[in-house]
Amino acid sequence: MDTSLHLFPYQREGVRFLDSRNGRGLIADAPGLGKSAQALRWILKNHARALPAVVVCPASLKLNWAREADKWTDFTVAVLEGRQGTLPKAELYIVNYDVMATMKRKGGKVKGRGPQLIQSGIQTAVLDESHMCKERTAKRTQAVMRFTERLPFVIALSGTPITNRPAEFYPVISMINPDLFPDWWEYAKRYCGLYFDGFGWNTDGASHVKELHNIVAHPETGIMIRRLKEDVLTELPPKQRIVVPLQLPPDAQYWQAEKHFEKWLQTQSLFTKSLVRPKLNTIKQLAALEKIPAAVEWIADYLDQGQKLVVFSLHHKVIDELQLQLAKYKPLVMDGRTPMNKRAGLVETFQTDPKHTLIIGHLLALGVGWTLTAASATCSVELDYVPANHSQGDDRVHRIGQKSDSVFSYYLVAAETVEENIVKMLDRKQSVLNAVIDGKTTEAADVLESLLAFYKNKVKKGQKK
Repeated sequence: MDTSLHLFPYQREGVRFLDSRNGRGLIADAPGLGKSAQALRWILKNHARALPAVVVCPASLKLNWAREADKWTDFTVAVLEGRQGTLPKAELYIVNYDVMATMKRKGGKVKGRGPQLIQSGIQTAVLDESHMCKERTAKRTQAVMRFTERLPFVIALSGTPITNRPAEFYPVISMINPDLFPDWWEYAKRYCGLYFDGFGWNTDGASHVKELHNIVAHPETGIMIRRLKEDVLTELPPKQRIVVPLQLPPDAQYWQAEKHFEKWLQTQSLFTKSLVRPKLNTIKQLAALEKIPAAVEWIADYLDQGQKLVVFSLHHKVIDELQLQLAKYKPLVMDGRTPMNKRAGLVETFQTDPKHTLIIGHLLALGVGWTLTAASATCSVELDYVPANHSQGDDRVHRIGQKSDSVFSYYLVAAETVEENIVKMLDRKQSVLNAVIDGKTTEAADVLESLLAFYKNKVKKGQKK
């Protein structure tokens, strides 16, 4: 636990809200406002009765939750993989929705992670991106509802608890407070425009939505607290850099490629940047390509919460794959292949057209000189060796001279790879640059040289063993 970390005032209010609802509530803050920190600190504050606990989240966020738990608490953490296997002893478990939704019957007994966790005495469930349980009849939703109905504490987190229709809100409401709307059909008649369409009962509509909001967000009896970024701007720093770790699969080609690079280093007696850079670039690009499925999942979830986003990358292959896998969002794309006379038009479209919420570009093509303030966040899928290039890119969404806004710079980093080393060194190098600007004396180290030193040291340690 990092004891130097402190919650912002609005986050402390979120913890108090959960206290006032006896650990059963929905934190529906906008993306980037730290919902996970609020949930973890409530559990820490109430650890005597709230542990053991489980976080249920999308697969791509499991590692991020483990890092967040390490930052904000001193809990022993177990990240669960697969649908079966012995359950390790821990205070906080992290599991993805798809695993929770699979409970197989074997020998007359129901087996799976859900029953295992119940038997371990789970007291608290944190449902991250709880809108993933929006379909009332889906196996995933029914499994999570069965799991939570026995628990004393249920905390839901989502920036978009309703993605389309009030019907999608009902499962989460029921898991938090089943007494609020105890009858589904009464809820459907009142808030979902229930009618018979000739084939069955249709609940795709919406009615009395203001009344529904007033009930769920009532300051004394409601289940939900929600703050938008503009509500808490005075509490936020002007710029926030957030590293999001993404896990590569165990069979990813990257792991073997990194071993080959380390073996190559053992055979070299003389190292130069021109010799090492191509080798490092190869494994760096491989890490970026193999994390694309997880990166796409993260980007899609961000966009689904109604926010515009600027995505930076470095290689055409990565940009093309992102464009392909995010095609349903109709991304605008700018890189070295984009004609000069079309670039301004792409930026204008992004700035003015609400239908275009995503722009993907090369860090040096899109990240320099353009104004992209229709978004308040950037996302780097690949890392450059020069920290100033990233600072330039992050500033595309930051209005010059603004004092009343805060921007978020997300770095999607393949965990335990060369990328994680680069992001640490970029932070170090940025501190050096800041010190130079402020007139302080400090030592500067090139990121490429630092990377090489890291791997050389790693190889030496391996040889000693």
